[in-house]
Amino acid sequence: MFDPVRLAKLSSEQLEVAKQWESDRSKRLACLDRMEAAEKLGDTEARDQAYKEYRANDPTRCAHDRSMWSNCGACLEIQKILFPENFEDEDD
Repeated sequence: MFDPVRLAKLSSEQLEVAKQWESDRSKRLACLDRMEAAEKLGDTEARDQAYKEYRANDPTRCAHDRSMWSNCGACLEIQKILFPENFEDEDD
């Protein structure tokens, strides 16, 4: 989960987006765990089903209905608050 001090800096709308990110991440990790377990058991059908679920939880659009592959200013603002260490080298 995200740092509570950083979460406190988010607006209510931003907080909802961050919560959705965490929920989506948890779902994807659970699918990966199921894929790994099925692979160890040699159950290709279960592995394929978990992979399909993983892909279904891999969004192509952000919470602001913008492409995940283009830069969404609103999502970038949230990321800068939650992960400032990733943006230390940027000149604002």
